[in-house]
Amino acid sequence: MTELQVFDWINGQAGMQPGLDLIMIIFSQALYLVWILVLGLLWTVPGPYRPERRKTAVWSVLAILLSLGLAQMLSFVYYRPRPYLEYDVNVLVPEFESASFPARHPSAASALVAVAGGYSRLLKLIMWPLLVTASYSRVYVGLHYPSDILGGLVVGWLTGAAVWHNRHVLQDLGDRVVGAVERLVRF
Repeated sequence: MTELQVFDWINGQAGMQPGLDLIMIIFSQALYLVWILVLGLLWTVPGPYRPERRKTAVWSVLAILLSLGLAQMLSFVYYRPRPYLEYDVNVLVPEFESASFPARHPSAASALVAVAGGYSRLLKLIMWPLLVTASYSRVYVGLHYPSDILGGLVVGWLTGAAVWHNRHVLQDLGDRVVGAVERLVRF
C-alpha cells in the first residue's frame, strides 16, 4: 500500500459523518490547548515536588521550541506541499500554504510527551492517546500525509528525549528560569 493510498483511505472518511468530522477538526486544531493545560498543571499544582515539576515545565518548553525550530529547518531543506495543493482531497479546516513535512503539531506534542512523560507516567499514559488521535486527525482533515506526521513525531520525540536525558546539564537553566518567573509572578 502506497502512502497516497493510506492518505486516501484516512482522508476519504472525511465529510461522511458530521459528528466524527467535528471531533477530528477539534483534535486537529486544539492540540495547543493540551500543551497549555499540561504546562499549566506542571507549573501550578502544589506539593512537595513542585520545584521539580516547574523545571520539567521549563524543559518541556525548551524541547517544544527546539522541535519546532528543527522541524522548520527540515521543511526548508525538503519542502513538501500540503496534500490539498497537489490533489483533490477532503479539506475540513482552513487551507494555508506552508510546508507539510515534517508536521509541526505532532513534533511539538511528541517533544512535550517525551519530557513530561519522562517526569510522570500518568501524564505519558494520558498524553499518548491524545497525541495519536490528534496526529491521525491531521491526515483525516486533509492537512498532512502520513509520512509528514511520522516525521514530526520522530523530530519531536528525539528532541524531547535529548532534552529529558540531558536535564542534569540543564539544571542551572531550569533553576534560573523558574526563579525568574517566580519573582515576576507569584502563584
